[in-house]
Amino acid sequence: MPRPMRLALAFLAVVALSGCAGLKPLERTDVVMVQGSRVRELISRDAHEEELAAGKGREWHDPLNAKPPVLTDLESPLALKAGEYLVLRLTEGRDVELSSSEDVISCTWTPAKRVDGWSGDQAVETKESLLYVHGDKPGKGKLKLVDSTWGTHEYEVLVKPRK
Repeated sequence: MPRPMRLALAFLAVVALSGCAGLKPLERTDVVMVQGSRVRELISRDAHEEELAAGKGREWHDPLNAKPPVLTDLESPLALKAGEYLVLRLTEGRDVELSSSEDVISCTWTPAKRVDGWSGDQAVETKESLLYVHGDKPGKGKLKLVDSTWGTHEYEVLVKPRK
């Protein structure tokens, strides 16, 4: 085998074994979760406001008020069923990057919002965003969170068959 081909194969093997192969950086999208005819679905905030103005807005709730679990408080693997959403909260530091594999899951990451809270008897302001993880089909996926304040966290996501 020629030397350039051996080098290319070695590089591909290192990338595949590093756990970063196939991870796509996520962009932030302003969405609202609504109840569709049979299942929950995500629509853009603009589309939701248009539905409301037309008098046919679907029921929805603000997941930040419902306080979904914080991603960094959870252990890997994360699990959900095909066709379902897993809603997670991210407490953000500075310079946050989020990436996912797209073979069995699709992810939607919302813009960060300022949230007031308390640390002991001191008022603090943090930033939080939501991550909607949708189980597209049974199998294993990956999430990777890199935050300059909180460090790097990697999660395996198990999507189970729907029964």
